[in-house]
Amino acid sequence: MMSRKYRVKLPCLLRRLDGRGEDQLLAETVDVSRDGFFCIAQGSSRWEVGTEIECAMEFPVPPTAQRAVTMHGRGKIVRVISGRDGKIGLEATAQFKLAVKARPQQAA
Repeated sequence: MMSRKYRVKLPCLLRRLDGRGEDQLLAETVDVSRDGFFCIAQGSSRWEVGTEIECAMEFPVPPTAQRAVTMHGRGKIVRVISGRDGKIGLEATAQFKLAVKARPQQAA
């Protein structure tokens, strides 16, 4: 059974776990589900199906919030779409964990 996808744009940092090629890629999600996500990035074709990845997505919070909310995951790329404009689309499966961290205190 497929899980519901939510259309949401979040900054997403991807990191390869195999140590080959570009090791990090900054992307923006298009949709996210409990099982994975689809994102768009400027990148190269070195990101291929089967590549194991770690990802981190930071949720927007008001500047006055005391905590930052980040979702971390590990997974595998299952689809790669190359665009004409140098962008790539990546679909990945992932198991996510939510992390809530205290923000550093601003100097008064």
